[in-house]
Amino acid sequence: MARAGQTIENPVTGQSILFVLPAADNQGRGWIYEWTLQPFCGQHFPAPHQHTFGSERFEILSGQARYQINGVEKTAQAGEVINIPLRTMHVHPWSASPEPMRMRHIVTVDPPSVDLTVGTEVFFETLFGLAREGRVNRAGVPNLLHLAVIARPAMPLSLLLPIPDGIQLALFDFLAALGRRVGYQAHDPRYSA
Repeated sequence: MARAGQTIENPVTGQSILFVLPAADNQGRGWIYEWTLQPFCGQHFPAPHQHTFGSERFEILSGQARYQINGVEKTAQAGEVINIPLRTMHVHPWSASPEPMRMRHIVTVDPPSVDLTVGTEVFFETLFGLAREGRVNRAGVPNLLHLAVIARPAMPLSLLLPIPDGIQLALFDFLAALGRRVGYQAHDPRYSA
């Protein structure tokens, strides 16, 4: 579980996350992270997704960002704020300049859910840990079964596919069950604080 002040790094995607206000410290009402992305990094992670509970906000602190909302690519400069409405397909801002890009990532979850918000932090910790061990592809993603195992605890807070929620959750349940059968785990304590 993430703790305030903890930083995790992903050498494959060129991203790091500083946990400013972890979900458990906020009783599952959301979180505040600060991301740092190396120059021209982060475009493919995380993949396009939408949130089903609450809102998401990005404050660009330095550098230049590109991002997508409903498939439309836009630019944001330092000092700009990007608000992502509920159930809107989007891609997080990525670095679009020769200097590192920093952003504050604020998520509000309504109704609060410690399980879903902490599940999201464990997802990032595990994914970044796998990247540090070289167990992901060039986009920073493990194989489909391993991805399903680590992503399922954060669902339905974040959904990846533009298909009905129930079908997507059933698909990920099936894939995660297969992944667990071959030995993948949703949480590896080596990657947690």
